[in-house]
Amino acid sequence: MQQLEMSPNRKTHSHLIQTMVNLTSGAMGGVACVFSGQPFDTAKVKMQAFPTMYRGFFDCVRRTYKLDGLRGLYHGTTPALVANVAENAVLFACYGFCQNIVASCLGFSHTSQLGDLHKATAGSLASVFSSLVLCPTELVKCRMQTQHEMRLMGHKDIPRKRKLKGKSSTIQRMAQHQQEQRWRIKMYLKQN
Repeated sequence: MQQLEMSPNRKTHSHLIQTMVNLTSGAMGGVACVFSGQPFDTAKVKMQAFPTMYRGFFDCVRRTYKLDGLRGLYHGTTPALVANVAENAVLFACYGFCQNIVASCLGFSHTSQLGDLHKATAGSLASVFSSLVLCPTELVKCRMQTQHEMRLMGHKDIPRKRKLKGKSSTIQRMAQHQQEQRWRIKMYLKQN
């Protein structure tokens, strides 16, 4: 059988479609990961940051739930979503790209010729790109998850969540969000 040659435009189009499929798959995986694992992550972060405050995992979950309800177990979900969606999307998209790089460095004509070690190398290269996305958002998430405990420890510069009502509540929420963002940036810069 004669093998058909793909035109350069068709190859580019095919690579673009595969990259978009990888990007979308990674993003959807990130969303599923956050919504299923966020309560566990919140308890883990609280126990790591304040090891003497809780007797164990179930005590941490029980006290957090008692204080803030189910919402308390999902503190930090927004930055976690941004982080995981971005991390997985970049990881999945870059993995295919890194496979192509490894294959071309080794002189292979197609990525299907790569062995397990070669694929692991491509995965390691792709993880470098995803970590650039993950690290800053992970810091914000951890700070959000431990705000209550930080207040209990006497830190007074931590913004409080307030329920806003009335006609101007949207503007107030936006101003409060901006103030909290400034505080988070200030705290991030102090750490680094």
